[in-house]
Amino acid sequence: MTPEELQIAIEKASNDIHNLTLKLSRLEYEVVYKYSLKPRMNLLRDSYLTRSFIVLGHSILVNLFIVLPIYITLFLMVVFANI
Repeated sequence: MTPEELQIAIEKASNDIHNLTLKLSRLEYEVVYKYSLKPRMNLLRDSYLTRSFIVLGHSILVNLFIVLPIYITLFLMVVFANI
């Protein structure tokens, strides 16, 4: 695999990861907000700030445990491909 092909593959993988992250965030927001947290949100007077913190916390967890390991793997692939 030439360096140009490797670069194209990495860019494509990065774009795919970004698109999957956006889809996952949307799905996660729907699941968290619409289904599991709706009764609790009524108790919290449906605060916009509370919803924002809950969605932010979940997106941080998704990025930390799903997206970050994928980027680390891609980085290591590039590093070891150049050795």
